[in-house]
Amino acid sequence: MYGLDFGLTTVAGQRRVTGFSPLSLPGLIAWFDPSDVSTLFQDAAMTVPVSADGDPVGAIMDKSGNGYHATQSSAAIKPVYRSDGTIEFDGVDSVLVSSVVTAATNSAVLATSFEPSGATPTSNGAIIGDADYQNGGMQLGWGGTNFHIVTNGAGTVNPHQFSATISTTQRHVIGAYTGAASFVYLTGEGEISNPPDFVYGQPAKALSLGRGTQGGRDGFFSGKFRGAVYAQSNVDEARLVMTWLENT
Repeated sequence: MYGLDFGLTTVAGQRRVTGFSPLSLPGLIAWFDPSDVSTLFQDAAMTVPVSADGDPVGAIMDKSGNGYHATQSSAAIKPVYRSDGTIEFDGVDSVLVSSVVTAATNSAVLATSFEPSGATPTSNGAIIGDADYQNGGMQLGWGGTNFHIVTNGAGTVNPHQFSATISTTQRHVIGAYTGAASFVYLTGEGEISNPPDFVYGQPAKALSLGRGTQGGRDGFFSGKFRGAVYAQSNVDEARLVMTWLENT
């Protein structure tokens, strides 16, 4: 579709995917890009721009054009902006939450780029997700000290736990694709295929950044959030999203 080889292992050494933007995806649902400081605001009403390292982040705009901006009105639990183009979550209570996400198909990709803090998690949590226990959605995070992905649908929870523990000195991309030829992906472990039923229903829940929404896995994220893409997609588009996140 894009004239590229979409196998993630074949593009691991490439610096970027030339000419690609998430806006190229016909099914783009939400795109968060903290490196674009013009999308960050200190207040949930999006009237006071973020401009300096350490500024509180009360909102990050959804660059898809669909209006799924993630906001936080409580000053005590806002994450902060870092001048390296990231949003830093404290792992205690900071979180940003969008409006309720709607989509038309269960063939979708959710992927995020992030850097954990120096504290290795000892319980469950997430970087981003909209999962609702056995009622739909996806959640990307960890279970104990291991990376963990959850997708839900048709009364079934389909978790995948990678063998790698969380490196706190590395930038990671983690993601899941839930349609035909479904797979999960993690930096350093590559793409791992899953059964055909690795799909999810529509959860009618908000996207949460910095905290999980899945019962029992709703702990807070400690570290830097570099961005995320959520889209209705085919498998080639899903691979392209993850490759792009890993190389930008």
